[in-house]
Amino acid sequence: MFKFYFTLILSTLFLTFLGATNPTGDLRLEVISAYNFVVDSNSPESGPSSAYVGVEVCNDGANDLTDVVVNIGDFNAGTPGVYPSNTVSFGYSGTFSFEHSGNCDDTDAIRNIGTIAAGECVTQYWLLEYPVVDASGKSTIGANSLDDDLTLDFDYWATADDGGTPLAADDSWTVTLRSMISAMANKSAPNGTNKVPSEYLAAIEEELGWRPDIGSASAGSEFELQGVWYDLGNINKGYDNDGDFIPDYNIFMQPVGDPSKFDPCCYKLTKTYGLIIVKLTDGTEHLIPFEDQLYFSDIPDNNRGAVGLVFYEFLPVSAPCSSALTPYQCVASGRDNEKYNGDFGASFGAPSSSPPDIAFDKTGPVTSGTAPPATGLTYNLAVTNNDSEPAGIPAFSMPLVISDAIPAGTDYAVGTATYIGTPTATIEFSIDNGATWTTVEPSPANLVTNIRWWLNDVLASGATVTASFDVDLPSFTIPVIENEGGVGFGSDDPFITDDAATIVLGTNSIGDTVFEDDGGTTGTLGNGTQDGDEGGVAGIEIYLFLDANGDGILDGNDVALDTVTTDGSGNYSFDNLPDGDFLVIINDTDPDLPVGW
Repeated sequence: MFKFYFTLILSTLFLTFLGATNPTGDLRLEVISAYNFVVDSNSPESGPSSAYVGVEVCNDGANDLTDVVVNIGDFNAGTPGVYPSNTVSFGYSGTFSFEHSGNCDDTDAIRNIGTIAAGECVTQYWLLEYPVVDASGKSTIGANSLDDDLTLDFDYWATADDGGTPLAADDSWTVTLRSMISAMANKSAPNGTNKVPSEYLAAIEEELGWRPDIGSASAGSEFELQGVWYDLGNINKGYDNDGDFIPDYNIFMQPVGDPSKFDPCCYKLTKTYGLIIVKLTDGTEHLIPFEDQLYFSDIPDNNRGAVGLVFYEFLPVSAPCSSALTPYQCVASGRDNEKYNGDFGASFGAPSSSPPDIAFDKTGPVTSGTAPPATGLTYNLAVTNNDSEPAGIPAFSMPLVISDAIPAGTDYAVGTATYIGTPTATIEFSIDNGATWTTVEPSPANLVTNIRWWLNDVLASGATVTASFDVDLPSFTIPVIENEGGVGFGSDDPFITDDAATIVLGTNSIGDTVFEDDGGTTGTLGNGTQDGDEGGVAGIEIYLFLDANGDGILDGNDVALDTVTTDGSGNYSFDNLPDGDFLVIINDTDPDLPVGW
């Protein structure tokens, strides 16, 4: 956690904390969001159409909470990533809702946090897109009235385990789409000495020990740090958001207003922090250091302007890829009036991520060892971090995760999921192909469809960890056990995979003779039958494939099983095969083939 102690400028620090609204046991949720989202009053489709919202998940108890999962979407419908609909009667055309930006694999709206220590909080951010016009092109802010501005909702909910006691918490938030006067006047810029006064940069560097800059990072290994300088200007009376009949003196700063230029599947916002400097009419400065806040109300009414330096901390979650920030600000500018500035044309660079240098090797038995039923077929999954940086960020729901599915036709063997290495790992099981997970091994064990190993800390540079599990083969259901494992970050898809194939032993054989069909001295030329004194050809390489689709043609779906060489009489045999369709292919480039045949 970052703490700010500025000694360069004397001031009273002003911090705003939201009160608890939904405590359930020791699990508490707090939303991080503005009340109003920006719609450009002059040209809606040229202004912002996305904003980040956050949820702080807190453990208020004395014991660690485990298996913590937080969701955003429609709680009543049970649809993470799909939001409540709003059909309005103000002359709009259509039905409206938030759209989840970056739900690349339908899991981004579900964040598996794991463990939250006693007394600590973890923050998660999501980028939401919102409609600025309806289906007919009408602005969603309606006419010149506050009563017909479109409102949209999102729900957030979480579950956790408190020493065997299940906990749950949920809450909702309503956002109003508000008319904002656009003011494209170079009000935001990348952090740098060209805009930020050197005394502020020096104060921040003195406290934090670094100055943020754009660069590149390995996915899941390093953070991208982007500092944005906002020239907020004078802050006046805005909308009355808290219903106290007093207009709020508020500001709102966002890193992404144009979602078409930013890829949330590449970068995940993990933290916001910075400093707001409010110039007061008495000649002093009022400092507001903050952490994980996006919206600020009750700015001192005796201000004569403000500036802000915000650091956005992004974690690359895939690679290679890049994204451009399109920051904007919203500032109260008079009773029931607010203005925004986007400067979407400003150059904020495009941070790029590179794949982490992770080696992954999945191995398994070449054959089932015995004909079915067979037991104790072991699969090992070894992960080595060859990168110069540690891999995985567990604190932001982005640990390294090793995953595998129980191969079709086999049963998971009870109690065989193991893990060796540092850091430790939490083993989870699924009985519904990864839709839900539990740390308790299901009974009976053959219900298990998937296993994953969540590393509880970063994987150090040069370190190797190994996960393993066994399966049993109850019957002749498949000729080959095919299985692919993977390594990813959190609940995201694996960024690296490897597979292993195991031949299931049976009682069948395929074999015959390779011979020159030249008729010899007493046979018939080219009749496909070894007659007369036609001799076999020795030393010819023969391949055996599983004809996976049964079409009798070697194609991309077929699996290579074995290779043999003909003996001195040209004979070959593939033994211990299960029932199935197979292809036998001669290596037609073998140098032992007779010339011209």
